[in-house]
Amino acid sequence: MRTLFDIVLIWPMPAIWIMLPGLILLRWRLGKMFVLLGGILLFVGSTPIAGNLLLRPLERGAPKFDAAATGRAPFDAIIVPLAGAYEDPAGRWWPMPGSVDRAVRGQQLQAETGYRLVVIGGAPLPNQTVAEAVALQRVIPLGANTLVESMARDTFETAKAVSALVRTPAGENRPPRVIIVTGGPHVARMAASLRRFGIDVATAPPRRYEDARIVRNFWLDLVPSARGAGGVRRALHEYTGIGWYLVTGRIRPQDL
Repeated sequence: MRTLFDIVLIWPMPAIWIMLPGLILLRWRLGKMFVLLGGILLFVGSTPIAGNLLLRPLERGAPKFDAAATGRAPFDAIIVPLAGAYEDPAGRWWPMPGSVDRAVRGQQLQAETGYRLVVIGGAPLPNQTVAEAVALQRVIPLGANTLVESMARDTFETAKAVSALVRTPAGENRPPRVIIVTGGPHVARMAASLRRFGIDVATAPPRRYEDARIVRNFWLDLVPSARGAGGVRRALHEYTGIGWYLVTGRIRPQDL
């Protein structure tokens, strides 16, 4: 199923699939129109500005955490959903860079706020013998007050695990409230999945590391590049995931 998804939907395959019938029918006007349309989509879909426009709504899927407002609206936990693991040639499993970034940011936020840290990551790959949360601890030591959950295999299972682990303190009449530390494109789907279980969500402001040369030369956002294609690829992956969650009933439109 994942291989079929990669072939059909992962960018830039949609543009290529549009161009393909055009190349076959190139002798006719309709074929030329397909080639032109696919070429335009490929060009535009490889620019950073297109990626940024698609990613922005996903990154705004939950309100930003405001440390100054915690007295009025306390949180119950910091949730770090991990970003995967990989196997080296010796058969050892290691965390993906995104997992390390999220875990470190979660620890920083825990030090600033004192909220409990929950790190979640199972073994989603068929041949994965070590959970993501276990692989992470090869690289980063987790404190004794960190709760580790190593069974959840995807975003929905992560939200379900959080609903079982995080409770509103006794005497407080409100739903559980958590801060999620995840990649910007993943915020909308992660937040919607948590809301499906009645959990209020805020997101930790991401730490952005931008190339100063790109920031100075903003016109580069209009030039097709691997950076631009990567942004569109990440965005379409998340929009497809959100659509799948809606179709399968994992989330509802009101959760978004």
